[in-house]
Amino acid sequence: MPKRVIDFDAMWASDKLAGCPAWAQAEYAWLYGLADSNGSFELTNLRVIWGKVAAIRKDLALARLEQVFDEFRARGLLFAWEENGKRYGHWTNSDQPGRLPPPSWRVRLERLAPPVPQAALAAYVQQFARGASREPSAARPSTSLGAGKDGLEAAQGQEEERELEKEGEREKEKIVPSQESRVERQGGDAAFAYQGSSLRITARQDSAMAEAFPWVERQAEYRKMNAWLEANPARRPHNLARFAHNWLNKVPRFGGAPFASAQGKSAPIVETRVGAGPAAGVRVKAEYFERLRQRLAEAAPQGLKP
Repeated sequence: MPKRVIDFDAMWASDKLAGCPAWAQAEYAWLYGLADSNGSFELTNLRVIWGKVAAIRKDLALARLEQVFDEFRARGLLFAWEENGKRYGHWTNSDQPGRLPPPSWRVRLERLAPPVPQAALAAYVQQFARGASREPSAARPSTSLGAGKDGLEAAQGQEEERELEKEGEREKEKIVPSQESRVERQGGDAAFAYQGSSLRITARQDSAMAEAFPWVERQAEYRKMNAWLEANPARRPHNLARFAHNWLNKVPRFGGAPFASAQGKSAPIVETRVGAGPAAGVRVKAEYFERLRQRLAEAAPQGLKP
């Protein structure tokens, strides 16, 4: 495969490339290396080209490759001609200084196409010169790299894809903002019940949590959440509302077990009071009582021993 040099500054600012749809723009740099030392390559059999450039490209189909070449020809990027029953292509302006090997090198490098017909090339380039007035038929050649019906279908497919892209752009402009962003713009700071450096709780979310966790001091817990998020930037959740709900769900209910435990996930802890005896009858061996009596007798002051 010949090695090519791309003038990226010229490619990034190309008006011709800007006129191509997005699916064709990205292929220009990928296909540019097909050319030989004179900027030309053979276009006779697209399957041969497709086998080279799509070996690691599962998304580049043969029909798409044909559409890409047709688009480049229609935009003045690729000049095509026929000679001796074969079809060839030449990247326009590829012979600018610095983009091709020096002339002294070219005679020793492989050529993939015959010399470019300069008169036809000049006429083709003139059609796309700045300020040149041209008919739509001249701006977009009627024949494609395919033949007959296949070429017509490829051109129709290009027009349909352009219409779909335009429709998609119009739909993006009509996207209705989410309810939260709309409330934020209308209500400003008042739309949020809490605003921290890493956590924001809307009034609607706070109202829902107030109903679910009435025993929780929410503002204090929001401050704890914000501090935790600041201390753990690598563990910040994507859904802050779910994070806040799970946090409040673990807050003990009225000093007892958490709400989840009170609902049956685990039995609540039964508090015991000092001085209260066992809740039920307990059988204790007599020797344990005797040992306890001896210890009490040894610890009692003199005169109080039984």
